[in-house]
Amino acid sequence: MLQMVTRIQNQEKRLQRLRPTQLINAEKAIKVLEPPDNLMEFIPAVSPQLVSPLHLQPIVSLLEKAHLEPLRVAFHVPPQHYKSSTVLHAVAYWLKQKLGLSILYGTYNQTQANHQILKAQTYLERVGFTPDPRMANIKDYQLLEGGNIHARGREVGFTGLKGDIIALDDLYKNRAEASSPAVRKDTEDFFTDVVQTRTHEASSIIVFFTRWDENDLIGYIAKNFPEFQIIRIPALADGMDALGKNSAPDPVGREMGEPLLPHVKSKETLEKLRDNPA
Repeated sequence: MLQMVTRIQNQEKRLQRLRPTQLINAEKAIKVLEPPDNLMEFIPAVSPQLVSPLHLQPIVSLLEKAHLEPLRVAFHVPPQHYKSSTVLHAVAYWLKQKLGLSILYGTYNQTQANHQILKAQTYLERVGFTPDPRMANIKDYQLLEGGNIHARGREVGFTGLKGDIIALDDLYKNRAEASSPAVRKDTEDFFTDVVQTRTHEASSIIVFFTRWDENDLIGYIAKNFPEFQIIRIPALADGMDALGKNSAPDPVGREMGEPLLPHVKSKETLEKLRDNPA
């Protein structure tokens, strides 16, 4: 009997060592075992402190299909308007809708990739998924139910990995990086030589960030990859198209000059930022 108790204790200690401290405590997680089937309602169901991102409706509608059909989408939204939060919830949504997906998440460096993907891991646990203790670290996160997430910084890449859905979030750290010809070239090479080689016929690629320079990756994609749909939702409605060059209706139906999320940034604040950019 003593030997059996000792074995159980040793096993529990071993599992404790395997369980990453960064992951949310399962006992404290909000369990939503049957979340809604649409992403707009899924987000507040999984994270009750949030509301449905109605201001991102055209983007949410596309994200809902990324696990069903091969999408090529690039969108840009101003900072602090929940673009990353929406996509990180979508990671959990995709895996809930289709078990077994392999999702690649990339951003400007590995530290940021680790920080961001922890949120998606938390959302997965909230909807009832179980991390495989043999592969439940930050960078490579596998589920016992099937499927996995691989998070990488731009400098690390996705060598050796397959991507059913590839989400590229803020590949530039800031305006300085987006304005640097060297960093832009490095980012273009990452996109063409690494990201594109990780896909298959049914893969989706989703690129999203705040644009600081017209020659950034979205500008590069617009010139070289016509299969990509580009969506631009500016902080203030300006009646311009996806590349800000020609007249077009506002993608979320706003009147000219109307702010995207006035409770986050008012029209007055946004006008000051526009007239006096940092």
